Amino acid sequence: MKREIEIKIREAYQTLFEAWEALRKHQNDEAIRKAIKCIKASMETVRKTSKYLFNNEDIIKTSDKIIEKMNGIIRLERRRIARALLIERIWLNPYLIRLVEKGTLDLKPKSILKEEEARIAVDHASEVYYWADSVVFKLIKSNKIQLNNKS
Repeated sequence: MKREIEIKIREAYQTLFEAWEALRKHQNDEAIRKAIKCIKASMETVRKTSKYLFNNEDIIKTSDKIIEKMNGIIRLERRRIARALLIERIWLNPYLIRLVEKGTLDLKPKSILKEEEARIAVDHASEVYYWADSVVFKLIKSNKIQLNNKS
């Protein structure tokens, strides 16, 4: 399980990097696709970590345990969790994913999606990735688990 967590967080990082690159090249549809992939991988990482440490992947149900292990300010950590879940709901919406992948009304995604949407998607992906990375790092560190060790 630890190896899966490491792979997922690296996947999230790589897709975030690719999203920023696509945004830089004005490939708005590709930037949004990569941002969505990053958000999904980041949230999967937190869920896998939660399941591994608390035997439950429901982030809402394990939020108090996550906050306790992170030694953070409770209100701030709850806000981060709530924002990550909100961002996940927004960008992992099946209709939005279909629109980004295939377009609608005989229009291709690149002719529908503007730079503003791409920038928001990549900013949201960054927020979720950095939150997920800190959760994984702090939870793993607090449990003295080495991700690099295969066990």
